[in-house]
Amino acid sequence: MTISDVDKVANVLLYEGYLLYPFRPSTLEHRQPFTFGVIAPGEEMQTECIVEGDASTIYEVRVRFLQRMDDRQVVEREIIGATTFSWPPLSGEVGISTVRYADGMIRLRVRIVNTSNDPTRDMLATHTILRVSGGTFLSMIDPPAIYQKLTESCKNIRTWPVLAGERGQHQIMLSSSFIVYDYPEVADERT
Repeated sequence: MTISDVDKVANVLLYEGYLLYPFRPSTLEHRQPFTFGVIAPGEEMQTECIVEGDASTIYEVRVRFLQRMDDRQVVEREIIGATTFSWPPLSGEVGISTVRYADGMIRLRVRIVNTSNDPTRDMLATHTILRVSGGTFLSMIDPPAIYQKLTESCKNIRTWPVLAGERGQHQIMLSSSFIVYDYPEVADERT
């Protein structure tokens, strides 16, 4: 499974809630669309996971979400790395930090904050794709027993990080508001 296969899984996560529960003003129960991974103004999403690595370990962080433009249109947005971003009237920040432990373990934190002033400017279906070079992610679901307490101490806010990509590899982590297992795949009927 390549990064493009991970993107296929991420696209299902990105559009699942929006497409399954679209906004239809004429339908009473759909006056407000139901989407997963919503970050409202003033709210945040945080992913923490554990990487086995050292000072040469390199991280690639991609944050993806949908921005509602009006009642009928959404636009897909992608942010790479730590930065502030703005697609008026939506604005926000992505922060990346690490904590290194003596045994070669690193806690990686990605914090996404919606800083918009307009209370209607939500980030929808927000998720993060993490990639590491010169290191490996630990499974947050089934870590080695020696690191169980370390992974349990990670604070994930409104997101669920799992290993992604080819089964058995540990270089990609997908963090979304959907609860899935390590190495999620897109079912044939979804492609």
